[in-house]
Amino acid sequence: MTHHVRVGALSAAIASVFGAYSAPVLAQEGAAVIEEIVVTARRREENLQEVPIAVSAFNAEELESRSIENIRDLQMALPNVDIRGGGAHGSMVGLFTIRGIPGVARYIDDVVQSGDADALQNVIELERIEVLRGPQGTYFGKNAISGAIQYVTQKPQEEFGARIKTTFGEYNRADIVANVDIPLSDTVLTKVTAASLNRDGHVDSVRVDESYGEIDNTILRAMLQWQPNDSFTGLFTATYNNHDSSSQANVLWDVVENFPTPWPWGGRTGVVQHAWLAVYR
Repeated sequence: MTHHVRVGALSAAIASVFGAYSAPVLAQEGAAVIEEIVVTARRREENLQEVPIAVSAFNAEELESRSIENIRDLQMALPNVDIRGGGAHGSMVGLFTIRGIPGVARYIDDVVQSGDADALQNVIELERIEVLRGPQGTYFGKNAISGAIQYVTQKPQEEFGARIKTTFGEYNRADIVANVDIPLSDTVLTKVTAASLNRDGHVDSVRVDESYGEIDNTILRAMLQWQPNDSFTGLFTATYNNHDSSSQANVLWDVVENFPTPWPWGGRTGVVQHAWLAVYR
């Protein structure tokens, strides 16, 4: 069982841009609707079609329509992007590669997420996801060798409101996400989000009393946004993420007999030995 608890104080930035997908632009009556997609791939709001970078962007509606429920599902919709993780180290440990090259910088609301331990943490209440391919050292630091992934969460709204989303399914799946927007003044907006994601495992161990693939994730997030004028925006985010889950659900798929290896297991150096190879999936 792995336990990950993370509390983060996130960005306070001058002239931060929280651009979203803007309204459709109509050329003339009866003409086709062209949706202008605004991204912040170069640290400023730009039309996606005018950004000289290979960028894929998904808003909240697209993520839901594509059934992308966690970060690992992204690779089904992104060419040249491979996301691997789980295994014996827990379900939140992950490795990202773009075009077969490791070194992908991850950002949540402009704050870098370092290390692989929490690479596959669930990010709830997303406004959009931007995936940039190719070296991005100029905008995202030296660790963005093969690209960068930006998670942009939904910011506090100017009007009071509350929402609850529930999902139920097999293996006693029960996901509940609730959030409330509380504007304190015209310049100070707050938002509180809570989520409980639960699911039983679907592969039973034959050695221990364990069911692999189990998920028990609790997320709490509080946001405060201060915008005294049009040229300054300060955002403070505190996040608590407790992920208690079992290892990845791997099962034995095949056993290859007399698998040749170049390592001298019990023999002389350079002599090809044979061993058993167990293949899991």
